[in-house]
Amino acid sequence: MSVLRVEVDPDTCSLFAQCVSIAPQVFLGVEDDALVWRREFDAELRDHVEDAVDGCPSGAIRIVDD
Repeated sequence: MSVLRVEVDPDTCSLFAQCVSIAPQVFLGVEDDALVWRREFDAELRDHVEDAVDGCPSGAIRIVDD
C-alpha cells in the first residue's frame, strides 16, 4: 500500500476546519488553536484529501508528491 504526505501551512490555515468535515480520516480536528492532522495517509484516501485541498477556503493544504 502506498503512503502519501499532506502538508498544512499553519500560517495560512484559518481554522475553518472544512477539511475535518471532508476527510476526517486525515484531518482530526482543532486543538489549542491549531489543526491536527496525519502527515502521512494511505493512497486510497487521496480522493478525500484532494477534496479537502479543494475545499480549503484559505488554500493552506497541499498533497506532497515525491
